[in-house]
Amino acid sequence: AFRGCHSLSFVIAPLRLHETYQDYFPDSPLLTRLETSTAKNRWQAMRLQYWSVSTHKLCSPVQREWVVTVLVIATRLDSEESPLPRLPIEMWVAVLEFVPRRALDLQP
Repeated sequence: AFRGCHSLSFVIAPLRLHETYQDYFPDSPLLTRLETSTAKNRWQAMRLQYWSVSTHKLCSPVQREWVVTVLVIATRLDSEESPLPRLPIEMWVAVLEFVPRRALDLQP
């Protein structure tokens, strides 16, 4: 079911699968163990769906370019020539954290 998932590195699964997880994820070299279903692990898995500084490395090159473009535009808007109000770069990063990673490479 998960053949070819070379980037898979985090899986939450029932305890009964922990010993034999290689049978279910044979092509996942980054997956070294399964996690049990806890509130913390479910929250962590949910957060992986959204862009953040820590998930930036998990993004595709197109997705990373999208984020960099937004931050370059934010820097440009922060210049003295812009008539728009200034917004600190930390706020731009906070806004980007609400963007699902799957939306970062959608074409208009």
